[in-house]
Amino acid sequence: THLGAAGGMLGWLVPERLRHERATTIGAATGAVAGLVAITPASGYVAPLPALLNGLTAGVVCFLAVELNGRLRLDDSL
Repeated sequence: THLGAAGGMLGWLVPERLRHERATTIGAATGAVAGLVAITPASGYVAPLPALLNGLTAGVVCFLAVELNGRLRLDDSL
């Protein structure tokens, strides 16, 4: 689960840094939570590298979803 959280954090911070030219602590925490959510069901069944990649993918997907939500101006409590 630690690697999933680390991957999620990295998966959020890299695109955030590229898009907004800065990385935020809120983004790091959000990415870590996304990574934890993604890896928790599979944590007993995957090796360390796939856990990291799972978290990384979740971080990127969640970042892109939040960006899309902002562009579409949907009413969401996120």
